Amino acid sequence: MKNLKFKTLIFSTLISLGLSAQDVDMNIVTQENGVNDGNWVIGASNCTVLMTVCNNDGGSVVVPSYKLRPLLSVPGSIVQIAPTAEQTLLPPGWTVLSNNGTSIRLSNGTDNFPPGECREFSIKMIPVNSGGPLNFTATMAFANGVAPGNVSGPQTVGNDAANDNSTTAAIVSGVLSTNGLDFEAAKQGSSVKTWWQVTESASTTRYEVEFSRNAASWETVGTLGVSPSADALKNYSFVHAYPVVGANYYRLKIVSVNGATTYSDTKTVMFSDKGITYQVYPNPVMDKLYINSVDAVIKNIILVDEKGNTLTTLSNFASGKSIDMSRYPAGLYLLKIIDAKGNTEIKKIVKN
Repeated sequence: MKNLKFKTLIFSTLISLGLSAQDVDMNIVTQENGVNDGNWVIGASNCTVLMTVCNNDGGSVVVPSYKLRPLLSVPGSIVQIAPTAEQTLLPPGWTVLSNNGTSIRLSNGTDNFPPGECREFSIKMIPVNSGGPLNFTATMAFANGVAPGNVSGPQTVGNDAANDNSTTAAIVSGVLSTNGLDFEAAKQGSSVKTWWQVTESASTTRYEVEFSRNAASWETVGTLGVSPSADALKNYSFVHAYPVVGANYYRLKIVSVNGATTYSDTKTVMFSDKGITYQVYPNPVMDKLYINSVDAVIKNIILVDEKGNTLTTLSNFASGKSIDMSRYPAGLYLLKIIDAKGNTEIKKIVKN
């Protein structure tokens, strides 16, 4: 079984904060297998911004509690900041004040580190789309020294505001790859079972199983969210209960966190049953009721309620089209299908 593999993307950011004369420097370095690489790839699962905060005071002044509140902003069209719950690599005492996916603000909290010491931590990132070069920006701000540190306050003595901002450009290239994704489809009784195995990207949010009668027009027949399993290799499956007689085409649509999509190869499953003239599905039905003809030409479709009242009559009905059942109340209905020779077949339909 092949695995879905992605390149590893690591951002390195250095922020130096001096309490007497503050300097903010931001350097972004991408690495692949420990080697610097300026071409980042969407779908990397181990991406971080490495931040180092140093107390450069030349005397004995420690960093006050709840005083530093640096802000890291990223270009949301190509990179997303992982949720706060996943930001577990902060030094003791540090907290996340806010995180909206494109910017994250931190507080040094109760960490009163002395001169000459630094604090190093990683901010987890999710590369989601190709683009760039676009700007990543680090901005230093100060709080009033009161918990939780989200209220603005004066700068540290001797701070040079001209050095409080730093910007650099970055590129994310490539697309979410499906190389190694095993997507399969096969008969399971009168249904079709689809299944796939994948090494999941951190940017994947859901999977959609798509179905087509002609490999041109597609509809979503199943949606699955990302499995909470901690296994590196994940398995999924979905059963399509209403395939049609003839060719049934299936493909997997993979949706990433920013809405970017990619597709698997298309699989074909054939159904041939000469004993069936018409397929009517789904039954029970909520909204659209599809009618598929195996070999007969449909002349008329007549929908009748339990009391024998005719609700709708459709002429020259094309195979594969549908009737909108959402307008009718729940109950039992009869569907009369009349072919070009005058032959009639009646189907009982349950409306939920």
